[in-house]
Amino acid sequence: MTRPSTSRLVRRLIALALRTWPIALRHTRGRDLGRTLRTDTESRRGVAAGLVLLAGLIDIVRAGLHARAASGRRARRMGGPGAGATGAPGVRHRARALTRGLRADLTMAIAAVRARPGPALMVVLTLACGLGASTTMFSAVDAVLLRPLPYADDARLVEITEVEQARGSTGASLPALEDWRELPGLAAIGAYAAEAGILHAGGDAERVDGVGVSPGFFATLGLPALVGRTFDPDAPRFDPDPKMILSHALWQSRFGGDASVIGRQVALDQRHYTVVGVMPPEFAYPAHAQFWTTLTGAMEMIAQWRSVRYLEVVGRLAPGTSVGELRASLDAWRDRQAALDARAYAGHRPRVRPLRDAIVGPAGPALLVVFGGVGLLLVTACCNVAGVRLAGGLARQQDLAVRAALGATRARIVRQLSVEGLLLGLAGTGAAMALARATRGAVVALAADRVPRLEFMRTDWRVFAFAAAAGIATALVFSIGPALSLTRAPVSGHLRASGSRTVAGRGRGWRAFALLVSAEFALAVVLVAGAGLLLNSYLRLSRVDVGFRPGGLAAARITVPLAKPWTEDPTKRRFHGEFEQAVRALPGIRDAALVGRAPLEAVRGGTEISRPGRDVTAVPNGLLQVSSPGYFRTVGARLVEGRDFTDADVDTTERVAIVNDVLARALWGDASPVGQRLEFGYFSGPTPATVIGVVHRIQYDDLSAELRPELYLTYRQAIVVPMQLVFRADGDPVASVPAIRAALARVEPGGVVTLDQVTRLDARIGTLLAPPRFYLMLVASFALMALLLAALGIYGTLSFWLGERRRELGIRLALGASPGALARRIVGRGLILAGAGLAAGLVLTLAGGRLVAHLLYGVTPADAPTLAGASLALVLVALGACALPARRAMGVDAVEVMR
Repeated sequence: MTRPSTSRLVRRLIALALRTWPIALRHTRGRDLGRTLRTDTESRRGVAAGLVLLAGLIDIVRAGLHARAASGRRARRMGGPGAGATGAPGVRHRARALTRGLRADLTMAIAAVRARPGPALMVVLTLACGLGASTTMFSAVDAVLLRPLPYADDARLVEITEVEQARGSTGASLPALEDWRELPGLAAIGAYAAEAGILHAGGDAERVDGVGVSPGFFATLGLPALVGRTFDPDAPRFDPDPKMILSHALWQSRFGGDASVIGRQVALDQRHYTVVGVMPPEFAYPAHAQFWTTLTGAMEMIAQWRSVRYLEVVGRLAPGTSVGELRASLDAWRDRQAALDARAYAGHRPRVRPLRDAIVGPAGPALLVVFGGVGLLLVTACCNVAGVRLAGGLARQQDLAVRAALGATRARIVRQLSVEGLLLGLAGTGAAMALARATRGAVVALAADRVPRLEFMRTDWRVFAFAAAAGIATALVFSIGPALSLTRAPVSGHLRASGSRTVAGRGRGWRAFALLVSAEFALAVVLVAGAGLLLNSYLRLSRVDVGFRPGGLAAARITVPLAKPWTEDPTKRRFHGEFEQAVRALPGIRDAALVGRAPLEAVRGGTEISRPGRDVTAVPNGLLQVSSPGYFRTVGARLVEGRDFTDADVDTTERVAIVNDVLARALWGDASPVGQRLEFGYFSGPTPATVIGVVHRIQYDDLSAELRPELYLTYRQAIVVPMQLVFRADGDPVASVPAIRAALARVEPGGVVTLDQVTRLDARIGTLLAPPRFYLMLVASFALMALLLAALGIYGTLSFWLGERRRELGIRLALGASPGALARRIVGRGLILAGAGLAAGLVLTLAGGRLVAHLLYGVTPADAPTLAGASLALVLVALGACALPARRAMGVDAVEVMR
């Protein structure tokens, strides 16, 4: 033990040597340095203690004189002779000093990266994965939800319609359009109605889809024509001289981009229109419209019918008017009209929403959910980066302590480490931008044209700004945190360690690593569970009973003119039967039939179906179909009971109908409906029919749509003619289309009937599965990356712990511990970290399950098997990550460690 007099002498000599230090450093770094020298001196005896004290005093005096000289130079640069009253030279000197400091920090950061390239490369790759995925998804969100629509002041554009509560059908009448025009909250208003026909403009006839629009339609949207002009907003509502505006795509494909088309006459279903303009390529409202025409006088007969709602309305809000205020005005208008005509407005309510929401539809919320998932991946990557930076800082702790002892302030060290992190962040941002640019095409192709506006994805300055901001913020935040943690410990502890880390520092490092790894596992659980729920939902959706056999089956649209003589000549009405027979006779065609709507085709609205003379609730939203005999046989639908239509069911015999099992159960329960009477809404009012058969339900609309009651009529007893040809072929049904078109030319040589939009039914199912597959593959890729990052995190943490405790493990082996026990100790620590993250992740998954509920089909967010599978996957990943550190622990050589 050192005598008390000697201890007082040592303290006085150290205090005297510290007098050479500047006051600020003497009371911060000098106190720690003096305490360290006193401890080292008192731990030795005799001459060794004197030599240690002498060497330490010399180092203290030398460092103090150096610090005083540096402080004097700084003072002269910043406030020395020549500094004016404004202090401008002092400001310049400080700016130069800061620049020199940052330049030095950058030089040191580059040197640190070159000295340890492995961790630096891991940080860059981790940021590239997290930031690259986030940047790609931000590009998608920007295109779909953030980028302005190609219309003037698009935020003020709204969609207005009336919704029938029972059927869910939408639309507005012409009288309602005129009433809304007077509302004070609207600055402009326009409307459109779907229109299609056979276009005759030189060459072969072609079926095209478009809309007829009101005079104010283009003025409301505010986008001028590319060539020619748009319609005059002050023109009459019904144009006596019909006009047409072409889409850019139709102008290029049909007219070769010839500007002389302006003023030319074109025929649509034998009605002549004058082409007055061509819209720019970005104009696509409504979606897939190929032309826009003025409303013709043919619609004037229903102009006063408030119950005929066939228009879709777009409006522009007046300045200062909100959507909520316009909604209140529409509700008040509806109440006034219902008081005047209760029947026309029974069950109808007006709806108004921003035009962007109407265009994007359900894809917007789904895309935001996926963007939230990629945000979790980015946070997981950030935790991994923080762990790597913390490990690197712990490896350099002795060096940082020496720098602090020589006068570097804590802020200076934190700044230097932050610059190093910023350098890595910029490198990761560049790699992320390259990854985002490379994956853009794959994301657009994966969506299969089922996410609106996704084709406008760009990697422009907006995306670059997002990537740069996210990358810099990530690098700084997750570099400053470890830097502050590393510089919190006293300098004396690190200097006294003589090259090895202290127990306290080791404990803080382990706790920080444990927290980061648990957070990574919690976020990975959320992503893996979300991917599992989407996968379960997708599998259930792909196994939906569609009610028919799609293999070898195709559908094609038939378009006949809606003008004379097709509407009045009885001989023309025989066309469908003759054409059906001609197709069935073709080689390779196994069967063919006609129907109003092919399976899985979108259906809008419905009709009311009821039992006559009985107090039974009517079915308000039934699907009315028109088909030919043999339709169910052709598509492979199962006839539950009764019979199919025959050629004997014609307009001179009793009207017959076939119902599906959904309608049969709704109206008759468990009783047989065959031979029963029903009534359905038709053009002439309630129309009776006798049920002759029951067919197993066929899926329409979407795969996830609710099964609807279906009522089938034979087209020989209906006013409406079929619009679709369905046919089954021995091989690829699309290969039979040229032969079918040749048969059509033989039946109707005039060339005014077209057959197009040929679709294989199995391909239609694939198209309907495209959106859930798109979201599933994105979230699954994020989950796989999160799993990889979590595995790397737990591997790195256990490797760090193993390196810190290597001496302890060697002692345990020397005292008789088995290698297996050491391996179990390593695995146990890893599973503790994974278990804590797993528990937190399951809580987060259950709490946020409602956010993904609208993306699921047939499965709930709390589905126990899915969550159990996700948990098992995480546990297996954790065990795999623990395997290599455990193997290294088993290979520890006790003799070598003790030596």
